[in-house]
Amino acid sequence: MSLHIDTVINALSHNNVSFLPRGELFIGRDFLDHFFSTHRGQYVKQLETAAQCLGLSVIGVELNTEWSRSLLSEMRYKELGQYFIVGCINGPVSSLIENHGFFNAMLSMKNNPSLFSDIATKLLRDTGKKARSAHVNGFRAIAIADDIAGNKGLLFSFHYFTDVVLPVYKQIAEIIKENGLFTFFHSDGDIRKVIELLIEAGYEIVSTLSIRRQG
Repeated sequence: MSLHIDTVINALSHNNVSFLPRGELFIGRDFLDHFFSTHRGQYVKQLETAAQCLGLSVIGVELNTEWSRSLLSEMRYKELGQYFIVGCINGPVSSLIENHGFFNAMLSMKNNPSLFSDIATKLLRDTGKKARSAHVNGFRAIAIADDIAGNKGLLFSFHYFTDVVLPVYKQIAEIIKENGLFTFFHSDGDIRKVIELLIEAGYEIVSTLSIRRQG
């Protein structure tokens, strides 16, 4: 096992580490093409070069796109074997918004709950496939990225979260862990009200953006 991976696992396990690992879940292709243009079009090589330049131990990899799934099937991510690789998957709320737009997605939570149910069912199926492929490629974790909050809290009621959204998160965490991977959760906005519930649902790392309130 590489020093990067060993250090991150020890940090996640609350053991002593020789250095504090650094990581970045979201390294966009535009960023890579701009700063690492020498390897333009070589996503895996660009990620490796970025990790070396930035001193990263943890690298996030996009798993929502067709081109990334092709790299999974070709086992290309094994080239990043010295790093703690996290596969990033959009969660059910973000998928609902992406498919139906923000306004219609918010309305559907009350008026057409089958839309969320259909999205969740597909996501659970896809997560199982991606988690299996990620494990074979040497990934160490899967991160669910789901923007469920704004700067004033959840985008929907707390009861909707606990009754409808949280059970899906629990199933996703179970699928990820069944494949021998750590579970990450990321959301923008103020999710302080539900952090404990996310931890209880099985997520070992919960991250969010810091939002400074005015006034």
